Amino acid sequence: MKKLLSIILTITIICSAAIAAFAEQAYSDEKCSEWAYYYIKDAESPLYNIMPQEMYGGDFTASVTRQEFCELIYNTVGYMNGVTNVSDEIGKSTPIYPKFSGKTSPFEDTNSEYILALYESGIIKGKTEKTFCPSDYLTREETALIISRAAQYCNLKKLPYKLPFNDTYSLTDESSDAIKSVCGMGIMNGTGENHFSPSETLSKEQAAAIAMRLINCIAHHSEINTELSCYFNLMQMWIEDKDGNVIFILPMYWATYDYRIDYGYSGWDFFEHNKKTVIAVFGSDAPQTEAHTEFYELPSGNKILELPRKAGYFLGITEDGKYIITYDITKPAEFGSWGETVYGVYDFNGAEILPPIYSRDELHKAGYIDYDNK
Repeated sequence: MKKLLSIILTITIICSAAIAAFAEQAYSDEKCSEWAYYYIKDAESPLYNIMPQEMYGGDFTASVTRQEFCELIYNTVGYMNGVTNVSDEIGKSTPIYPKFSGKTSPFEDTNSEYILALYESGIIKGKTEKTFCPSDYLTREETALIISRAAQYCNLKKLPYKLPFNDTYSLTDESSDAIKSVCGMGIMNGTGENHFSPSETLSKEQAAAIAMRLINCIAHHSEINTELSCYFNLMQMWIEDKDGNVIFILPMYWATYDYRIDYGYSGWDFFEHNKKTVIAVFGSDAPQTEAHTEFYELPSGNKILELPRKAGYFLGITEDGKYIITYDITKPAEFGSWGETVYGVYDFNGAEILPPIYSRDELHKAGYIDYDNK
């Protein structure tokens, strides 16, 4: 698990570096909402370089056209293919773009190579058999369809999601499935009051955010045992059985952008207890909820117990399996110092045995930690 958590930290550092590098650039000729600023700057940055040139320096609150969005997704898919097929590391990509065969365009109103490449790749469709309508504004329904196909093209996992919206019942099965997919993956959200607003047009800043979230759906995984594997990206964390079925899923804490920054789970660990696999996760499951540690049995997903934030982070269990050891970091004595690591003890009913204020030596003397058995 140390390797898994280190990957999370690596990705966070890379994304933070991208933000830091471009946060100081004013781009005074661009107009965007405050929440969208870092999405746009990252999309424009040399790290990702997915923003179409014609979208620079404009009003990002304006609606995006079908042609602009197609170029954005063409660049995004190319970046993602480079990450997964060349370097396998987010932040280092030699783009591999969808290919256009050079055939005559099936559309009477466009010869754009990136539109035709996406069309031949099955990611986009025309408005009719002979028209693409590149200058038309893109709707949220059309966006969901394109992103769902792009996710499939990039071999991303489509995660389960219950459709909670009141305004999608008249849509086709294809559109409903696409909306379920992109919302389940965390790429798109509703517009409030149980509405998805499928006929509303998409803004350029929303397009940039969706493209960056699509990139951040690239997953990493690690085996738990012969039956279970854990996966995570910057949107979700989940468990799959040996047949690839998702049996457990939680939202990732994502402070990189102004999106889901006050809840989600930032780390997990696995251990065996009473001959069952247990997952310990740290975070919160709803906005404005104080972070805490939860324990679930796998593969059932049943919650065993929950510890409050004051208990600290999960470290491990005692050799006899009776107690949970937690740790926390005290406030640093001076700027630049890491602070002191302190430890606590809890039982599997959630009762506090020792609060997290003790040193490792003190827990060792009390018989909870064995230095010979880490």
